[in-house]
Formats: sequence, structure tokens, C-alpha cells
Amino acid sequence: MEIAKRADEMIASNQERQPEMEVEENVDQTTFSFDWLMRFFDAVGNISNENLQQLWGKVLANEIAKPKACSLRTLDMIRNMSSEEANIFSDLCRYVMQSGNIYYIDAAGFFCEEDGDEECREFIRNRGLSYERHIVPLLEAGALSQDHDMALYISKGTNLEMHNDKICGIVMSYADVPELFRRDAYLLTASGKELYSVIQNGGGFEADEEYAVLCLKGMKERNSEFYVGAFLIAQGGEGEDLLEN
Repeated sequence: MEIAKRADEMIASNQERQPEMEVEENVDQTTFSFDWLMRFFDAVGNISNENLQQLWGKVLANEIAKPKACSLRTLDMIRNMSSEEANIFSDLCRYVMQSGNIYYIDAAGFFCEEDGDEECREFIRNRGLSYERHIVPLLEAGALSQDHDMALYISKGTNLEMHNDKICGIVMSYADVPELFRRDAYLLTASGKELYSVIQNGGGFEADEEYAVLCLKGMKERNSEFYVGAFLIAQGGEGEDLLEN
């Protein structure tokens, strides 16, 4: 079967890229679910589109490497996705940021002109992306949540961290009393997070750096009562603040 073959190739490729990676001794090999496997092959039985075959191959490869990483609910979500929706999600994964257990795409670039954030909007527009053609389909597919308000009270001595594989953003308060920090974002659902992990671990994935920095810059400009900084992950978060330039 083509999808199983693709999964085998991905697993072999991952082992070549990370030959030092070993299987943990405490991993229970019986955790791989037969019910999951039956649901998987039932879902992919008539898939002929190459992009969808590639995506399903990543799902299978990831589940073999990390049993129970992809739930039955997520399988159903992917099954109901069109090829176009799957491609949109894969493209937007480059812009996903993580803060604790929250995974999100900053909304600044998808807002109207009246909302400001011109640099973010220009970036998204130049990438051929838009709210109507790219965010709405993923809301309808169940990969993104209708709730797009990210809010947290921050006080002196605590901080909010957000990151992808390249950029780490830090938000700190100057005040002694907790102050509310808010940001509009498209939050990934539980199934969206699982599919994101599949794509992130599937090889060939590269997180975006420029949009992440632009969004953090916008946060800084709109929240003068907070310290907002951006740092390169490659420098261990100890290099210069990219927003100071």
C-alpha cells in the first residue's frame, strides 16, 4: 500500500537524520492500538491524492514512533479534510507558536486595515494568505478554535513565554500588581495540535522566523506597560533582543 510505503520511507529517513536516537527502554510496545490501526486503514482506503497520501504517511510514521500521539478524533478530522484544507493547514503550521500547552497562530496579519499591524498584514498578504481563504476553512474543519482571545494576568517576577523552533518571545510586567495581557490569536484545537505535531515531526518542516518577530514587535508597540522581547533559539535565548534594533 502506497501510504504504508511512504511511512516506512519517512521512518528510515528520520533514523538516518538522527542515528543517535534510541528507543526508550520504558516504552511499552503494546501501546500501539489495533483499533487505531483499523480506523486508520479504513480512512485511507480510497486516498489517491498524492498530497493526502503524504500527509497520511506522516500520520502513520508518527504513530509508529510515538504510539497514542494521534487520537481517533484526530483521524476523523483529517479524514474529513479536503486536499486543499490539508495543504492550507500544512502551510500555516510554519506560523504556529507555542505558549505552555497553547498552540496558536497570531491573528495580527489576518485582520482588517482598521486594526493596524500593517507590517504583519503586509507579510501575510505577500505570502498569498488571507482570513477568508485560509483561516475560515480550518475553523470549519475543526483544526482551529472559534475562541481567539489569548489573555493572561502577568505580575512582576512572572513572565509569559512563546516560541517556535527558531524564535522565543518573552513578555514581562513592570508592575507589582497583576496586569492583563491580551492578544488575538487563532488557537489550535486538541486535534489541531496533534496534527501539527505530525507535520512538525514529519521531516522537511521549518518554522517561520520573520512573522514571529513582526508579531512580537506589534505586541511591544501596543503594550508599553509590558516588556516584550524576542530572541533566537539558536543562541539559547541569551543573545541580543531582536526588538531593540
